[in-house]
Amino acid sequence: MLQQIGLPSDVHDKFIVGCVARNQSRKRLDLTVRHFAEWVKTRGVDDAWHYIQTAPTSEAAYDVRGLMKYEQLEHRLLLVRPALRRTFTETVQAGVLA
Repeated sequence: MLQQIGLPSDVHDKFIVGCVARNQSRKRLDLTVRHFAEWVKTRGVDDAWHYIQTAPTSEAAYDVRGLMKYEQLEHRLLLVRPALRRTFTETVQAGVLA
């Protein structure tokens, strides 16, 4: 299942925190990144990855990669764009069942 959503094999046994949302300001991806970073740093979590799946929008969007870089955790980011041949429901189910 993890291969189907495009995760590299070296993270299959890691703790993955996921977020599937449109990249819009109202979705507050900045807070998602900030709280992930706070959790990792204050709890000493060394095997967690942040899986963020977004679809491009025509609106202003967050620079998720830049936010993770600011938190010095860009090496723990799994930024995924949805597969166009998969429905939204199939994408969410793949993330839940992983």
